[in-house]
Amino acid sequence: MNNKFSYKNTISKTIPFLIFLIIFSSISLSSVFGTQIKDIEISVDIGFNNFYEYESQIPINVKLKNNLRDINGKVQVLIPYKLVDKEVYTAYSKEISIAENSTKELQFVSLIRSNANEIIVKITDDSDTVIAEKEISIAKSKRHNGINIGVLSDDFESLNYFNLVFRKEFQDIIKNVNPDKVTVRATLDDINTNVVNIDNNMVENWEALQSFNIIIINNYNTEILTNQENKALEEWVNKGGLLLVGTGANHEKTLKGLGDLNYIQVTGLDEIKQINGDTIEPLNIIQGIKKSGNEILIQDNKVLVYNKSTGLGNVIIAGFDLGLNPFLQWEGKENFFRNILTPYITSSNEKIIGLGLGLGHNMLQYIPLDRTASLNVIMWIVIIFILLIGPINYIILKKLDRRELAWITIPAIVVLFSLFIYIWSFATRFEKPLSNNISTVMIYPESDKSVVNTTASVISFSNGDIDVSMKEGTYFSAYQFRPESQLYDVRHKFEDGDIILEYAQNDNKNLIFKKRSAWDNQFIEVKDEISTGQGIVHDLKIKDQNIEGSISNLTGLNIEGAVIIYNNDFFKIGDIDEGESKSLNFSLNKTTESFKGHHSIIQGIYPYTDVDIDYTDMLNDNVKREILFEYFHYIDKILYSDFSSNLLLIGWNREKLSDDIIVNNINSDRIDRNIIIAPLNISFTKGERVEIPHGLLVPKILEADNIRRQRNNIFYGVGTVTFAVKPNIKMELEEMEINITRGLMASDFEISLYNYKSNEWESYFKEILLIDGVDNVYYDEEEGTKIKLRSKQRSEIRSPNFSVKGVIK
Repeated sequence: MNNKFSYKNTISKTIPFLIFLIIFSSISLSSVFGTQIKDIEISVDIGFNNFYEYESQIPINVKLKNNLRDINGKVQVLIPYKLVDKEVYTAYSKEISIAENSTKELQFVSLIRSNANEIIVKITDDSDTVIAEKEISIAKSKRHNGINIGVLSDDFESLNYFNLVFRKEFQDIIKNVNPDKVTVRATLDDINTNVVNIDNNMVENWEALQSFNIIIINNYNTEILTNQENKALEEWVNKGGLLLVGTGANHEKTLKGLGDLNYIQVTGLDEIKQINGDTIEPLNIIQGIKKSGNEILIQDNKVLVYNKSTGLGNVIIAGFDLGLNPFLQWEGKENFFRNILTPYITSSNEKIIGLGLGLGHNMLQYIPLDRTASLNVIMWIVIIFILLIGPINYIILKKLDRRELAWITIPAIVVLFSLFIYIWSFATRFEKPLSNNISTVMIYPESDKSVVNTTASVISFSNGDIDVSMKEGTYFSAYQFRPESQLYDVRHKFEDGDIILEYAQNDNKNLIFKKRSAWDNQFIEVKDEISTGQGIVHDLKIKDQNIEGSISNLTGLNIEGAVIIYNNDFFKIGDIDEGESKSLNFSLNKTTESFKGHHSIIQGIYPYTDVDIDYTDMLNDNVKREILFEYFHYIDKILYSDFSSNLLLIGWNREKLSDDIIVNNINSDRIDRNIIIAPLNISFTKGERVEIPHGLLVPKILEADNIRRQRNNIFYGVGTVTFAVKPNIKMELEEMEINITRGLMASDFEISLYNYKSNEWESYFKEILLIDGVDNVYYDEEEGTKIKLRSKQRSEIRSPNFSVKGVIK
């Protein structure tokens, strides 16, 4: 009894102790886990000194201090998408190996949407267990309506005057950088030039520099740039960026570390005492020998500014320091750089803008007819099955007098026929993923490289995660990925907190679409670069209101079905093989009143018809017409640019121009449709008297007030548009005829002209305005003729049409 009693007593004492031990252990383990979280310090910098733009690739710098243990795993930056009933994420991830008691910095390139107000940084180990997580609130991006300038300088404050450089020409710059933002109100008061110090935020990825129209390097030791940072800067220029470099007394500091971006060999220092006619204190400038490029400004027989085109961009080297006196004290400095930079920033931004698709997404989901089962074959299979299971089965059983066996033969026929269909379909299945591509190639004069902008639809033909990759260095991303546009799939495939899209930003970038079905289309945007040799070499002149001359295809590409489009008409050239030249002679549209919209022009080139259309051809005339419809809003931006005319060559190509898209480690089959776009210039000779007819020159938009800009420089609504009309070539004007009412569709409207003598707007009532020489009160050689058109009813305002006569300067 005593032993038994002792045993029970022991048990009764032990159980509470065990319970206490379990509770204490749980508390201890919980404390340890909590310590793990606290022992990894996470700090985050977003953008460039807190400057960033929504819907642009921006740097997110994550700094980790690990006081816990050695970690091998992954760091993720999660961008949330808040839907109706759940929150899902796009993840930007990098592998990490960080030792205990060490610090590591990682840079991600991420896209933040306008409705995001937070991001999450998460650290996981190699078994995907979350070690640490931190939620970071982000400041709202500033509304952007102008030019972004990044600055590398040890004296950043001295370059603040660049905030004022583009104010006067804001209407030209904003029209070319982002024409669609010239909507409700676009005046000088709305300009927002952002000059940003990027010294402590220089990136190693060129994509993150796309927020900037210009990057300035002045009084800065470029040798401290890492190889990756230097490569990113060079790649950004090659993709269409504009780099401005100051030199002067600090030339060694700024030029020495630029590598191939520097094309000047400095031999000494000199000075000048005059800029653009203004006398200044002696300004130190470099003496140099240019290895390549051009001299774009010479003062007192001394070179002040150089320029070199590199890839699709430009490097401008100023012979002086941009932030030192006496230049800093000169009142004309803003206007000086406005005139120097404007032509190049316009061109570079046209080159760097990607192209989008609207209804073209439907076209990218087409499967070629020759890759699918024939409708006739499918019909005969169905007929044979019906005959077998019905009449033939019945007749055979009736002849055998065994119709009661139908309950066996019918299932047997179904099973055998199903097996046959399975084997047949397996043999004819898609063995490789398919990428369905539409690419645009912009070929610019005096550039030997072109960016190929591709929108691709990728079909994996397998269920599960879709891992997309390309060759190292190629820019690609999910095209306009919007979870809300796939709300049904997101609700049914994903749980709250799931990652639906992941950008793995390691040495080789991967794009991973989560939980996709075999026939889902993943839309990818690709920017690749190809050599286009000497491009489209042409010598075109105006003679008796005709275009005459020659055009040569030296792009290295075969061009199919080339056509020249200009303001109101088109001229078909036909195929131009690589290396081939053709003579041109076509009449310009001489009318001042008729107006053809893009729809009419494209319909004229590719009429609607079902006759002789080969639907197995994925680039037939119907497809070409649809692609032109989709892209013409962008082509419109090119037409109204800084070229001497709005002649535009358009052609087609079927070659593989962009790199292969790799899907789940398999090179995809591909369908390629390439549209070639090349702006053309008209040549003029100094001293030549020319007559440029209506339709070749286009007015500039100065202001759009309470009215919406549509395609083809058409405005719609109740409001006012102000135009400046002048030739965009240097000429001594003799006569300019402006058809004003061609610019109006409204029946109730007002016309006003600006009188430079009285400095006032005056009402005007005639259809045609004739400017007879430069002494006209309505014309200024710098500003042109200002015309204000006001629609009083909801209707269209189109840009006026004009012709000019004069002598080329």
